[in-house]
Amino acid sequence: MEELAKALFHAKQAEKEAKAKRVELEEKIANQVSTDENGSKTVDVGAGLKVTVKRGLIYSADVDAIREVAGGEELLQTVTKTTLDPKAYESCREAMPELFKSVSGFVTTKPRKVAVTLKIA
Repeated sequence: MEELAKALFHAKQAEKEAKAKRVELEEKIANQVSTDENGSKTVDVGAGLKVTVKRGLIYSADVDAIREVAGGEELLQTVTKTTLDPKAYESCREAMPELFKSVSGFVTTKPRKVAVTLKIA
């Protein structure tokens, strides 16, 4: 186990360094390719390689304030996303087994990637 933990430590260090180098190279490439703030461009760089640079914007807003300013007019469409609360679902399994049996057919589960955490003592 000690050898596996050491190997994992070294692999994580190499991964961290590789990620930093990748991000640095991506930034250098992005600085050389101009696009709209919400667009993409593919460049043939030779040797059978193409590089695509994609830029985009993340939007967040106080939708209630926008509605107030707009006087209740629906000028902008909004989307509300409802998701399942996994803790409540699992609590339902124990607390309300009959209800759980009824709703569990509408829920699909799949295993997450196994997480292995390494702490340096």
